[in-house]
Amino acid sequence: MVSGRSHEKGSGASSMPKKVLIAGYHGFGNTGDETILTAMLQSLRASEPTLELVVVSGSPEMTAARHSVRSVLWTDLPAIVAAAEECDLVILGGGGIFQNYRGRSITASSLLSSFADGQIGQRAERENEIGELQAQSAVQNRRIATLQGQLAERENEIGELRAQIESVERSFGWGLLQLLWRTGSWLAPRGTLRYRAFYAMILTQWVLRTEGVGAAWRAARSEAWRGPGAAMTIHSRQEERLSRELQAIIAQHESALETVIFLPSVEWNISLFQRPQQLSLALARQNCLVLFCEPWNPGARSIGFHRLDDRLYTAHVPLRVLKGVRSPVAFTLVYNGACLSELDSARVVYEHIDELDVSLFPGDIDALERDHVKLLREATYVVATAEKLLGQVSELRPDALLCPNGVDYHLIRRTIDETTKPPDDLKPLLKDASLVVGYYGALAEWFDYDLLARAAAERPHYRFVLIGPDYDGSIGKSSITKLENISWLGPKPYPDVARYLKYFDVATIPFKLNDITHAVSPLKLFEYMAGRKPVVTTDMRECRRYPGVLIGGNPREFIKRLDEALARRDDHAYLAQVDQVARDNSWDVRAQAILQLIRSGEGS
Repeated sequence: MVSGRSHEKGSGASSMPKKVLIAGYHGFGNTGDETILTAMLQSLRASEPTLELVVVSGSPEMTAARHSVRSVLWTDLPAIVAAAEECDLVILGGGGIFQNYRGRSITASSLLSSFADGQIGQRAERENEIGELQAQSAVQNRRIATLQGQLAERENEIGELRAQIESVERSFGWGLLQLLWRTGSWLAPRGTLRYRAFYAMILTQWVLRTEGVGAAWRAARSEAWRGPGAAMTIHSRQEERLSRELQAIIAQHESALETVIFLPSVEWNISLFQRPQQLSLALARQNCLVLFCEPWNPGARSIGFHRLDDRLYTAHVPLRVLKGVRSPVAFTLVYNGACLSELDSARVVYEHIDELDVSLFPGDIDALERDHVKLLREATYVVATAEKLLGQVSELRPDALLCPNGVDYHLIRRTIDETTKPPDDLKPLLKDASLVVGYYGALAEWFDYDLLARAAAERPHYRFVLIGPDYDGSIGKSSITKLENISWLGPKPYPDVARYLKYFDVATIPFKLNDITHAVSPLKLFEYMAGRKPVVTTDMRECRRYPGVLIGGNPREFIKRLDEALARRDDHAYLAQVDQVARDNSWDVRAQAILQLIRSGEGS
């Protein structure tokens, strides 16, 4: 905190202070606070060498000798007030100056009350503005450093690719390909009848594969197929076919409550089956026609609409094909909002699902923040998945809906009930009758490998089983799999995950505590509960909200919670409690809440 005495206009006084008082937790032998003081003094003297500096200290003699300043005792209230009244600038900072460490807070409270009458108000406001600008500058500098690091990584990757290209160009295979290309150019020069015939043959084969024999025959006979616009023609024909297919699907489901489009984010069949897929299934069960858009790849074999379930289709199509849907409900995330321009009069549901962080979302952080604010202002409806995220958006969107992740309760229960033996790769781990502590989900930088390693070391008779993809290479760097009682089984298809869950004695979420994890609604939390497993997590805010979750606030406590959870695995009252929490937090409940928001018309 910075406060200063303002100078009257025309007085001729310099805008630079001549005397500065520094008050903080100095002179008590605390290395951090002494380092802060040293840095402040160096900075002030560099800005104005003639400054007279006074420091409030727990040991004035030591402070004066070490830093060549005048110093007053922190309990000498008259001397502090006198020094403050003489100074042009007062800096309060360093250590817990507002905390009553020793039964009193004389320095900070006295100075604050002494200057509360406005003697230094105007200067304080200016200094605070400067401080805010400096803080913003520091944030920008950190972002620049991050981008410079990313740029260096990209440059290294480009260098590696160039080396690979040079290696290919020197290879025998490349020389042979060049020879074949020159031979082909000699046999069928570009623009000749032979060249057009060859090109028509290739395109006709493509149409044969995608549209059938009749369309291929008509294409082969078409004069346009042989001209320079052949590629344009094929894309136009493709989009016409996809548009007809879309209209047939819409007509087939004309009684649907809504037509919902999930903008491209991930492919449907990935090992980490996430919120977009789960909400798609749930909204389809609520009588909505759902089109789950996959990232467009014009060379893919899966082009078109593919039925997954009643009223649910994947859409591997160019987005402009979806202009044929009138007033759809479009679900968007911060990084794919640009796709909205391809839709016609869409009612937009913006889902704020995580902290804006480049480790979670693709793109530049500044661009993400701009897109985030734009979507908050323009989206018809806003959904936040955690209380922390809801608090962040509530000022701009007080109508935002809190809608955490959920669970496909019936799928989890059905899979567990139908599983009669453990999966093959889990079976050997169960032979020694070890107690199984399990985790499934992404293995990434937010996973607390050190915590799990300590738990494994202190509980060698527990078998720790990890299931999921190495999201960012962090599990290899951690060396955790070298521990004898920790086993990583890799990623598994989502329908199979509950088959492993059945054989967990305890399910856990050992995440680090930071801004990202405090804003996470762990999807696996309710799935563990649907499996009727005791659940142990670190002290994440979203996990605290639900009864039955055993919270470990520190490593020692986390390990004790594992012991407690194992004791509760046959506690019928406890297991009934977590089962009820899972039922209350199903994806069907989440879908109903979002549809109620849409029907209420309360969106901005």
